[in-house]
Amino acid sequence: MALTHSLETKVVMLNIVKIIPHIPSTDLNITKEFFINLFGFKVVTDSENFITLNNNQYTLGILKSLSEPTEQSVYIQVSEIEKLWAHLKGEITQYKHKALFTQDYGMKEFHIIIPRTATLLFVGEPEKI
Repeated sequence: MALTHSLETKVVMLNIVKIIPHIPSTDLNITKEFFINLFGFKVVTDSENFITLNNNQYTLGILKSLSEPTEQSVYIQVSEIEKLWAHLKGEITQYKHKALFTQDYGMKEFHIIIPRTATLLFVGEPEKI
């Protein structure tokens, strides 16, 4: 990927290693437990203002928000979504969510509002043809 400054002819090469979403939360511990208990994330760092979680090669940051966070979304693509939904549907009844369904763009998904955030978590898998 190349970034070009419009006033110069130099091209700066950018080698992205990873993109890590940061989710603002009014209660870091509740949000952390949500990802640990439902999706098997492990804690990498845990401080007063920021938590880093990891699941395999995927990293997620949770940062302390001093006010109500604004809306955002995170998409997690999985395999075997039917098995995951069967496992999680009884575990997420306390969270605002939408049950497993098929989108018109060909993804099977369920949605959950991540607690103490204004973040919509999309969990999806391409529909098998």
